[in-house]
Amino acid sequence: MVNILSAQDKVAGFIRKLELYKRRTDVEDISMVSELTMILDQSNEECTFTKEIGDHLSSVISCISTYFPNLENRETNAWVLRPFSVNEESFPDSETQAKVQFLGLREDNTLKHDFEE
Repeated sequence: MVNILSAQDKVAGFIRKLELYKRRTDVEDISMVSELTMILDQSNEECTFTKEIGDHLSSVISCISTYFPNLENRETNAWVLRPFSVNEESFPDSETQAKVQFLGLREDNTLKHDFEE
């Protein structure tokens, strides 16, 4: 089942992979592009456009980040996935109603038991 939280995790994971690929192109490593590497190896050619690949990866990262600007704040909603293991400081005291409801949920052993099953 896909929900907003799992979708955010997938997008964040994809961005991290792109960042890794970008770092690899910075040191002229394009091994993550297996088809291109295979073709270049078969023809004994060197890749002369690793900078362009890196620039493109940077552009993709930038574009995706404009559509998903708050991926770094995903932990704010961690209580939805792990309501019984999140620290109560996740909710500021100023959000009294939300914090009261969260504390009631977190301390409900019946719900905890049902959640773990």
